[in-house]
Amino acid sequence: MSSDPAAAARERLNRMVADVNSDHERYVAVRAGIEKAEATESTDGGAITVTVGSGGELRDLKLTDRALQLGAARLGAQVVAATKRAQARIADRVQEIVDEHVPPDDLLGKEIVAKTRERFPDPEPEEAARPASPPADPGDFSTESYLR
Repeated sequence: MSSDPAAAARERLNRMVADVNSDHERYVAVRAGIEKAEATESTDGGAITVTVGSGGELRDLKLTDRALQLGAARLGAQVVAATKRAQARIADRVQEIVDEHVPPDDLLGKEIVAKTRERFPDPEPEEAARPASPPADPGDFSTESYLR
């Protein structure tokens, strides 16, 4: 380092600018990776397959003929359950992207991951997504009035 105070100050300033530029490039890469991130989940046997984007939005839904035989209530519950599992995987994908581009001790990187995990927590166990019993027979009025 030079004994000239002005030269030393310029050198420190140049290092700071280089560090800021480096951080900026890292976070541009993080943002681009997160914007492209997707996660896909299927129900047992692949009857229902959902793909969500990094914001949790449903990007694709595929149903097999077997899925259509589940009945409306069970089909809806299975789609919701698969979507929640896929959203929770988005948080894992964001962690991978941040780890790839940002040092482990970076506070902003940790905050990005924490907010994503907060937004998309691990879903409840699968049993909670299934209806307790099959839909009632529409002609069975044993528990309600037959007058509608």
